Amino acid sequence: MKRYKLLKDLPTIKAGEIFKETVTGYNEKNLLVRIAPLNAKSPRLKVQDIDNFDEWFEEIQEPTDSIHWKPRIGDRCFILENTNIRPALYTGMLRDYNAWRTGKIYRTEEECEKACDRELAEVRLRRTSTFTPDFENGRGGWFVAYNHLEGKLEYFQCSWQDAGEPVRYETKEDAQKSIRKNEQDWLTYFGVEDC
Repeated sequence: MKRYKLLKDLPTIKAGEIFKETVTGYNEKNLLVRIAPLNAKSPRLKVQDIDNFDEWFEEIQEPTDSIHWKPRIGDRCFILENTNIRPALYTGMLRDYNAWRTGKIYRTEEECEKACDRELAEVRLRRTSTFTPDFENGRGGWFVAYNHLEGKLEYFQCSWQDAGEPVRYETKEDAQKSIRKNEQDWLTYFGVEDC
């Protein structure tokens, strides 16, 4: 559902009012699209009857990435549930609302598939080490990162800082081994196309 901001005053509505688009059926040839103020049932205006629509209304651009998107009831979405992708129309009911709260609702199936692949890669990577960092005593271990400038995976020692990395390794050799054996999972985790 698109939303629009009124750019000029109407006789009973001030500029700046937000309108929502609704499809109410068909006329002889096209969908009958109307717009109405968000907080009122009327007036409803037929889009087809508005000359110079772009001079009167400006479409409000929604965020394009799913994490910043708050679906409205009836919006088509894809929900990630335990590595299953569920196509749905957002209902706002508890199951859908909780999926939104936990960042598991996506605008596109492709975006949902990438998120699923990343989650699975993270689980596999976490299973490559049993090392538990001890940051308070300067034993943070080694972590893997992606260097975008050079286009490669690298490893770093970090004794005191915790930046939320999914896995830490006790030794440099363990980190190197993880890169060798799990390169594709690391690239998937970092969202990097296979080099």
